[in-house]
Amino acid sequence: MAKLLLILVTSSIALAQGFAPESIGNMIYNNIPTSLTGSGNLPEASSGIYSSTGVAYQINSKGAPLSSFAQYSYRKTSENAATLVEKMGSSESTLVITFTGPSVGNYMRTFSSSFTYIQGSISFALIPNTDAIRPEVPLTNISARATLAVGQVLNPGFTVSGTVSRRVLIRAIGPTLASFGVTGAAQSPTLAVFQGPSEVATNSGWGGSSVMSEVFSSVGAFPLPSTSRDAAVVISVRPGNYTVVVTGPGEVLAEIYFIE
Repeated sequence: MAKLLLILVTSSIALAQGFAPESIGNMIYNNIPTSLTGSGNLPEASSGIYSSTGVAYQINSKGAPLSSFAQYSYRKTSENAATLVEKMGSSESTLVITFTGPSVGNYMRTFSSSFTYIQGSISFALIPNTDAIRPEVPLTNISARATLAVGQVLNPGFTVSGTVSRRVLIRAIGPTLASFGVTGAAQSPTLAVFQGPSEVATNSGWGGSSVMSEVFSSVGAFPLPSTSRDAAVVISVRPGNYTVVVTGPGEVLAEIYFIE
């Protein structure tokens, strides 16, 4: 009888913990809308990444974040429910999520700018960081500096090991080098990232994104003026070998930071 009582008590404690996670930081989400009430058309299913810094990134079919960033806040409201607020510019949407299992549930999304609401299902999957699948590595960033003539390139490379993707920040710094006393800096460098012959990302002017600035700060990279013509991308890359191609005449600094 004592053993039976212990089993019942243990089961009761596990059930009371519920399914809603305390945080959705560093999680990949899949969002499938099933019905819409109000104006407009039912949107397509989407997926993305919720970072630990409160920024949501939409991702494409290759797993790379798109340029449409959104700030988010998440609050667990009960053992099986949570509220997720996403902000993009002046627009705001609120998802009330009811979890029906570990990392899966249903949601109702409402909008600050309309009376439309959408219902659907949502799931989350943790991006491993410091575990047996992908242990923490001592190397967090690499850099290389060179003086390029017209037509020359700088080709730093990096390898992602393991079985899961990593997010990386890659920068080609030219104009901002002048603030460190460097003369002859490249005025408008361009970077491109390749896996074998396939180009996975490119940039020629980082655009002054506040979200990108937060990424710079999170990895310890020095800030860039919002109007500079330095280049930078944040991408999610699968395990494999990658090459960065930096072009633009003048002094240039190539940097690669592992975010998570």
